[in-house]
Amino acid sequence: MVKDVKKHNPSKTYRIIALLLGGLLTCSLLTFGWLNHQEKQLMAQREDTVEFTGNIEADEVMASFKVPGKILQFMVDEGDEVKKGQVIAQLETDELKLKVSQAQAGIEAARAQLIKAENAVGLQSGVTSSQVEEARAAVERAQANLDVWTATWTRIQELYDHGAVSAQEKDKVEAEYKGAQGQLAQAQALLAKAESGQIQVSLSEDDVAAARAGLALAQARYDEAEVYLNNATLKAPMDGIVTLRPMETGETVGAGTPVLKITDLKNTFVKVYVPESKIGRIQLGQKCRVTTQSYPGKPFAGSVTWINPAGEFATQKAISDQYEQDIRSFEVKVNVPNADLHLKTGMTATVTFLAGD
Repeated sequence: MVKDVKKHNPSKTYRIIALLLGGLLTCSLLTFGWLNHQEKQLMAQREDTVEFTGNIEADEVMASFKVPGKILQFMVDEGDEVKKGQVIAQLETDELKLKVSQAQAGIEAARAQLIKAENAVGLQSGVTSSQVEEARAAVERAQANLDVWTATWTRIQELYDHGAVSAQEKDKVEAEYKGAQGQLAQAQALLAKAESGQIQVSLSEDDVAAARAGLALAQARYDEAEVYLNNATLKAPMDGIVTLRPMETGETVGAGTPVLKITDLKNTFVKVYVPESKIGRIQLGQKCRVTTQSYPGKPFAGSVTWINPAGEFATQKAISDQYEQDIRSFEVKVNVPNADLHLKTGMTATVTFLAGD
C-alpha cells in the first residue's frame, strides 16, 4: 500500500514569512513612532522645567540671657516646641532681688530729702520776703528823716555863723542829724541782712533741684535693677523647636552666652542659585515642587518668596572669546511649609519650577 504524501508548497511558506515580517515591521514602526513621540514630549517638558538643588534651611535663634549669672533651671529641653514669649530658662535671682530692694530704699531716702528741701524753701521764702519789704520801708523812712535833719543842720550852721542861734541849739540839731545818719545806716544793714536771706532761699532752691535730681537718679537705679531682675528670666524670642541646649543647670554664664537654640522647623525654606539665562522664568509667588532623598515619592509644595535683584557669583566665566560673557547667578528663596516636621535642616532638596505654575 502506497502512503499519500502532501507535497510541500514553497509559495505558501513565503507568504507566511512575508506576513510575519510585515507585522514585525509595522510593530517596529509603531513602537518607534511612540518612543519618538514620548521623547519629544519629555524633551519639551525638560525645556519647560527649571530645576535646581539646595539644602533645607530654617530660621533659628541662639537664645541667651542679657545678664550674667548662674543657671537655676531650664523649663524646656531639646526637641520641645516653644511659643514666643514662653519662659524657657531662669537664672538665680537672690543677688538681683537684693539690688532691687537697695534701689527702692534709695528712692525713699531721695524722696525724703526732696520733701525736706522743699519745706525749707517754703519757710525761708515767706519770712525773707516780708523781712526785705520791711527793711526797705525802714530804709526809705530813715533816708527821709535824714534828708530833713540834713537840711535843718545846714540852716542851723548858717544861723549859728551869723549869731542867730546859740551853740546849745546848734549842738542839739547836730545830734539829731548824726542820729538820723545812724538810723539810716542801721536800716541799710537790716536790709542787707534780709537780702542775704533771699540769697539763702536761692541756695535752698538749688538744694531742691539737687534733691529732685537725686530722686531721678535713684529711680533710674531702681529701674535698672528691675531690668536686670527681669532679664534673669529667659523667654523664647520666637515660635519653634529647641534644637540645641549646650549649657546645663548650675553653670555660670556670661551675658550673651548662647544657652538654647530655637529653630522654626515648621516654616522651612530652600535657597537655590539660578543662572541669569533662566532667572527670567522664575517669578515671585511662583509655585514649585520640592523633593528630597529621604522622601523620594513625597513631593512638598513650595512657593518663591525672594529673588535677589543683585547677581552674585558667576556660574560660567569667559576665558578667551571676546564675545563670551560671565553668566551670573541669582539667589532664589523657596518657602516650604513643614507642619508635620518631615523636613530637617541640612537635607538636600531639589526644587522644580514648572512653566505655568
